[in-house]
Amino acid sequence: MRRAKVTIEAPQESVAAAAESSQFDFKKSFQNLKPETFWQFLKEYPDWEAGAVYVYRLWPVIDRQLAGNKEKNIDIFTSAITDLDILHRHGSGKYHLMFNDSNKPKGLVNVATCKVDINDPLYEPVVPLEEVVEGADANKSYIEGLKARQKWKGSTVLTHDGGQATAEMARSLTARRYF
Repeated sequence: MRRAKVTIEAPQESVAAAAESSQFDFKKSFQNLKPETFWQFLKEYPDWEAGAVYVYRLWPVIDRQLAGNKEKNIDIFTSAITDLDILHRHGSGKYHLMFNDSNKPKGLVNVATCKVDINDPLYEPVVPLEEVVEGADANKSYIEGLKARQKWKGSTVLTHDGGQATAEMARSLTARRYF
């Protein structure tokens, strides 16, 4: 005999008590979380009034300044997100996520960070091609795939050294930390 599934709503006091007993320390800054923990942390964070998740792309390697962008982040979310939000907006790739709460004291606004690898064959990386660092070793397979699909136009920078200067510049850019 099957049992009927019964759902009982908890009174508001119980919901508040459950939030207080969370496994997370929301007062602590500079937490480095694993992806599965990071998503839950965002979901349970008590006050999003001044909260924001900054998204930085790690792969494919990009340099936003190549396209004239001053910001190094590729997106900012002002509410809790999941990996699907990033996948649908930016496609597959490796990302560095920083959750900041600007209501915290100066110097302590960074609450949590996370590095996440999101891969789905149905979602290729959504990247402006002019931002892709052509000489980065990590981008070789990505660029080869673009060339095979005839989507890569190649570098528009002309050099007299067979691209050596471009490759050197790309290596220095990928060695620099942006966050």
